[in-house]
Amino acid sequence: MDGQLPGATDPAQLNEVSITFSDDKPHGLLPAPETRWASDAAETRVRALLSSEAVSEATRIALTARLDALTRPPMVVGSHLSADEVVTLRALSERLVPQSDRKLKVDLVAAIDARLAADQGDGWRYDALPADTHSLRRGLVGLDETARELHEMAFADLSSDWQDAVLRLVQTGTPPGRTWRTLPAERWFEDVLTECCEIYYADPLSQDEIGYVGYADLPSWQAIGLNQREDRERVAARTTIDLNGGMSGV
Repeated sequence: MDGQLPGATDPAQLNEVSITFSDDKPHGLLPAPETRWASDAAETRVRALLSSEAVSEATRIALTARLDALTRPPMVVGSHLSADEVVTLRALSERLVPQSDRKLKVDLVAAIDARLAADQGDGWRYDALPADTHSLRRGLVGLDETARELHEMAFADLSSDWQDAVLRLVQTGTPPGRTWRTLPAERWFEDVLTECCEIYYADPLSQDEIGYVGYADLPSWQAIGLNQREDRERVAARTTIDLNGGMSGV
């Protein structure tokens, strides 16, 4: 990451940080692996909390379904997206929200495909972009156009460094390729990044990574003073930030 971070010191603050790609060491949006822990212990802890009286029945059903979905194999062909589109979107999502350290990975691609197949919006879009069902597909074509123009390879076949270089151009609105002449690249990038992050942090294990248990709200919240925590809350991992080398645990 380069040096435009606004002083975030823990993963819970990362929603305030704009993603950037450094020239020498690319990093995604999330903390480095040593600051995250989607482990068996985390799943056990989350399932125990979900089964407690602190969680409403509707919330329990919704979040348990998300937990159960983590055990499914990655989607290969979608209800809306073709096999080739799935490959490109998965390569993109793995650069934006890397999960190589997680045993149980959130299938961001499957979630996006399910929404598009149902012809549902995600609550907002830029008026400069077409409807979501068309916007995503056009942008995926654009990624391949840019990758082929620069490296004569599909985006998914590029090295991680080259993928980040392509994404840097898209993020700044300067990618080569016919598609980007009529599709605002920087708006498209922000739209996809936002949805990937929303889906990731809708997962209970991802919420556990940052110490979030807001869904367990039936008993109300009494410990609201500075540095106070309810018994069902736990401390999230703290991090230090090396502006040249990413994040590491304390």
